[in-house]
Amino acid sequence: LTMKKFGALRQAAMSMFAVGTRLDGSLMQRRLKGDGSISSIIVATTLIGITFSYFWESQNPYSWYFRNGYPKVLLVIYVLTLFSIVSLVSLLLIAKYKPTEYMDAVEIKDPVSKMLNVFLFLFAIGIVVYELINIIIDLQCYFEVYHLQTSGNYLISSFGRVAEATFAFLQFVVIANISDKRLRRKIATYYLISTIILTNVSMWFFTLFRLMYGYTSKLPANLTEHATETEMCYWNSSIRTDILQPMNGILIPVQQEYSLLCICILATMFPSYYNFLRQTHPEGVLYNDKTNEFIFGSCPLHTKKRILISVVSVLIFLPATAVAFLREFKDTTYLQIEWEYCATMPVFVLICLIFRGFHVIKTEMGSINDSRIIGNILNNDILFLVSSCGQFTNDVTLIIYSVHTGAPKLRIIKSVLLILQVFYQTVFIMILKRLPSSQYRRVYGVLLSLLIGNLILWAFNDVQAFMISTSEDDIVGFRKEWPTARQAIYSLVCFYRFQSFVSLYRFCKL
Repeated sequence: LTMKKFGALRQAAMSMFAVGTRLDGSLMQRRLKGDGSISSIIVATTLIGITFSYFWESQNPYSWYFRNGYPKVLLVIYVLTLFSIVSLVSLLLIAKYKPTEYMDAVEIKDPVSKMLNVFLFLFAIGIVVYELINIIIDLQCYFEVYHLQTSGNYLISSFGRVAEATFAFLQFVVIANISDKRLRRKIATYYLISTIILTNVSMWFFTLFRLMYGYTSKLPANLTEHATETEMCYWNSSIRTDILQPMNGILIPVQQEYSLLCICILATMFPSYYNFLRQTHPEGVLYNDKTNEFIFGSCPLHTKKRILISVVSVLIFLPATAVAFLREFKDTTYLQIEWEYCATMPVFVLICLIFRGFHVIKTEMGSINDSRIIGNILNNDILFLVSSCGQFTNDVTLIIYSVHTGAPKLRIIKSVLLILQVFYQTVFIMILKRLPSSQYRRVYGVLLSLLIGNLILWAFNDVQAFMISTSEDDIVGFRKEWPTARQAIYSLVCFYRFQSFVSLYRFCKL
């Protein structure tokens, strides 16, 4: 009787976890009627909400829980990382040994997938380098304070960082191997992907809060007041000061972008994603692996044209890059006017290029339709509008801040131009999505210039996001919440530029 009750409870629990779209006879497993598509999303989103509130309370310096919460946050990250490593290995084994059972024969051909894999590889290498440097510091401190009771924390930290580095690189391998496969509606598939997404979201929260409160460059407040010899070893390490700290301006934003990019790609891998797009956009067109021969052919004239446009586009941003590099070694007031001039001119040029694009395609406005290409979630219009709103919010807030603090008028002009550039670029990209791909070659020069410009602005914004977290200049004369709020908004600013870059790259490849 006990075994029957246990079996009934087990069947009821499995049925709850299998809530989702009804399976047909060929996919029915163990009398379960659902594929788990709904229950897995409910479980993942619930845990994401819990993780967000827990991380917020643990890392907010104004929270009562902050004093003892930070080590527990690391423990949560490490546990999720281990679960995700198991999930990633499971996906690899499924792809190798049971491809016919868990995958459809049809492959998804997305022209941006190879480019995204290149970025994922570079990001993964950056994370591995960051974790390796921290592992060296942890082991060095472990041997230095070996005689102290809490020295084992560094050993635990080392194992956790090994797990994070393994997760980052293994995730790239899995995405590169199976992101172009169409997974079948299986409970295991939904829960494996949901676990990995949950880990990436948690890591993104963790990195975002570290940037928001400046923990990447200074000792957290709870350690400053009652720091022990064990805790101070890491912060006093010469490796951290001389090697890691100068690299944080690149490596910390890389972690944030890596997590966000993986979330977008993994969400696309849900089996129901493309089925949903077919239902909502029946006129949509699937990607294929054909490229535009006019643009990517072997004609020497076209090759020279591409090189010339690329060089000129880079040179437009060269003065701003040089001034930003010089300001890195001084305070924020150094070369302030020169920086505003150099940062304003490229934005003005991008606006002129967009107007040029509108002028070229104005005769084709009548052919706009609601047929759009089915791609990954980075091609989603709603997500694109949300990220553009983040850019608008940042620039409007910066104008208010500049007026309040009496900043140079040129900074206000630059913010106004950025608002105009983002507005016209967003409209331009959304119109192009609804035009025949044959029209893209007519604005190829504009597309290539905008592509390079958005890539450079994305890199600028990533570094700027880190600089905001390490500078306290903005706190003077304004509310103390301003740097924190702006840091949170900047994550959308960076994402908008990268999303625009991906969309423009897609236009060039079609």
